[in-house]
Amino acid sequence: YFTDWVMAALPVYLDQTAGDLLVQTTFDPKAQAQAEAALTNAIEKWGQARDMTQGAIVVMGDDGAVKAMMGGRSYRGSEYNRATTALRQPGSAFKLFVYLTAFEQGRKPSQTMRDTPIVLDGWQPKNYDGKHAGTLTLREAFATSNNIIAVKLAEQSNRAEVIRTAQRLGLTTPIVEQPSMALGASEVHLMDLTAAYAVVANGGEQVQPFGIRSVTTRDGAVVYRHRETPFLILEKRPLKQIQ
Repeated sequence: YFTDWVMAALPVYLDQTAGDLLVQTTFDPKAQAQAEAALTNAIEKWGQARDMTQGAIVVMGDDGAVKAMMGGRSYRGSEYNRATTALRQPGSAFKLFVYLTAFEQGRKPSQTMRDTPIVLDGWQPKNYDGKHAGTLTLREAFATSNNIIAVKLAEQSNRAEVIRTAQRLGLTTPIVEQPSMALGASEVHLMDLTAAYAVVANGGEQVQPFGIRSVTTRDGAVVYRHRETPFLILEKRPLKQIQ
């Protein structure tokens, strides 16, 4: 899967260069072996109970370097790359964009909200355990992946602003502006979602996934070399400075 992804990107960096080329990638064999084992174990453990036969994994550094990739359980069984091509609902992983939007608007993790019933456009969100937790700080609500507070926070922060945050951090697929958006109802690419989380990991600077570090000719002439062009993508200050 990784090789197919790199080979598809390679022509972009080559200007009709002739002869043999040496391509240095970001691939990490150890990380790849761990990814393969993790996906196989997950499918064997939960596959039958959850009607799950496939899965995908992207292992990425905070600079966007893709170290490992599983586009499915077995490349021999299916060459379709679910890590880069498939669309899946991110679920609670989308809550990151809800909280980032709220923090950029001035809210603090120590502020509180109430986990109480709410109905929006005829839809009533519920928590995973079906219970209500009462008053929680935003830090606690995020840590426990509280659904109701996430939905309320998205409504108060403005759904359109949450969508803009997600797009700024790298989501490229359409996000439907609806109440369930806060809980990851709109489908995304796994690669995009992973890169968005990497923005947080590196303190708020833009992340562009890449798999090619350099391309050289047989005699050592550099045809292409990856260069980082970081710029702050989270407004005003890196997330690590938000207290």
